[in-house]
Amino acid sequence: MKRTTTAVLAAAMAIAALSACDADGPNAKTPESAPATAAATTESTPSGEGEDASKDGAAPSLNAEQTRKLMGALKAVDPALGANEKWALTASGTICADIRAGQADSDVLQGAKLRFQGTTPGTVKSLSDGQAARIVTAVKSSFCS
Repeated sequence: MKRTTTAVLAAAMAIAALSACDADGPNAKTPESAPATAAATTESTPSGEGEDASKDGAAPSLNAEQTRKLMGALKAVDPALGANEKWALTASGTICADIRAGQADSDVLQGAKLRFQGTTPGTVKSLSDGQAARIVTAVKSSFCS
């Protein structure tokens, strides 16, 4: 029985691997040949570098001081918001992108609630509108002006 299960799984994996080899055709771009995209918003850069270049709606990269300031402000809203820095920086970068894209304040506020509310480490089960507003203020004051 164990041999049969192993053989079936091995065959299924081989079929999946073979079908994936030619799924995109011979001229398709692979991830290695795809054009490079902008750096993630959580990469550190020297203070001020890259901030003006992203006025088109994208979030700027945070430097170490901005990251420290943002994380401190998020922890002041609720200590749980500082439990997952990577999550917090990604969510904050998305909020900044929403702000720079000109979204209405109510939409930015709702976005903050959606991104920082949940069961993922670095979120809280429920956020009030006041807490969401403090998150948006933290994003604006720390790196997204």
